[in-house]
Order: sequence, then structure tokens, then C-alpha cells
Amino acid sequence: MNEWIAGAFGLGGTVIGGGASFAGTAWQQRKAAEAGKEAAENSAAATLAAELVRIRQHLNALPDGLVSRPSENKSEATQVLVYAIQSDWHAKLGNLIVPAEVATRILRDADIRGRELEIFDLLGRWPILNFQQAAIMNRYSMGEIVNHALECAGAWQRQDEMPPTAPALIAAREVWRILREKGQ
Repeated sequence: MNEWIAGAFGLGGTVIGGGASFAGTAWQQRKAAEAGKEAAENSAAATLAAELVRIRQHLNALPDGLVSRPSENKSEATQVLVYAIQSDWHAKLGNLIVPAEVATRILRDADIRGRELEIFDLLGRWPILNFQQAAIMNRYSMGEIVNHALECAGAWQRQDEMPPTAPALIAAREVWRILREKGQ
């Protein structure tokens, strides 16, 4: 009978030890996965900041001829729109936005991800927004929007509250809302 008790204790010890070992391994794997996600997110945040700086620098080179003027008639505004869409400057802006969008999609926080993606969407639509409302998206207003994106990214990394929405972003949102309602 003592052999049975000793065997039961031995078996029990093995089961408990095996369970503890399994739980420890699972915990280590979860911690490693979390560390991997954190590292990917940190890398994405650094990429996002770098790309926003590159976009901001590119905005300084926006040719005046690509932004329609309030006094232009619809035909002239249409010519400016077509010229803007076909310009190398617009193509380069699109190429700068893509890696920033990719980095943003890695971020786990839905608020910062949504805000940054909205900004990239509006920046990519700048020619049509200008066509709808002349000069709403010029180098200064787009610069204000990109600066807002940088401020948001910094606030998120510091775990601060998001800054108030930039006036240029509010205006661009409104023009885009009007365009969507018109079905354009």
C-alpha cells in the first residue's frame, strides 16, 4: 500500500511540476510576443515621425502654380487641378505618404491610428480639396496639418492628451465632407 501512496505522490508531483513548467513557458511566450509587438510599434513610431518630417520638408517645395487661386474661374481651376494631379510634386507626396501610412497601421492605439490615417487621406486629396475651395490646401495649411500630426504622434508617445485639432485640419475635413455629400 505504501508503494501506491509513494507512486501517487510521485505522479502528483510530476503533474504539478509539468503544469507549472507549461504555465511558465506560456507566460514567457506571452511576454516575448508582447515585447515583439512593443518593438514593432516603437519602430513604427520612429518611422512615422521621420516620414512626417520628410513630408513637411516636401511641402516647402510646393510650386505656387499647383494651388488654385480664389479669383480663378472654373476652367482655370480645372486646369490647375489637372496640372496638380499630374505633377511630379504630387507623385512624390504620394510616395512619402505611403510609408507613413504603413507605419501608422502598425500602431495599436485606435485614436492615434485613426487621426494620422485621416490626415494622410486628406493630404493625398489636396488637389480636389483645392478645386472645391481654392487655396484651402496650400503649403501653409498643409504644413499646419502635418505639424498637427507630429504633435499628435509626440503626445501619444509621451502618453499625453491629444492636442486640439488644428484649424487647417478642421477646414479640410469640412471641405471633404461637402464633397462626399455631393457625391464627387
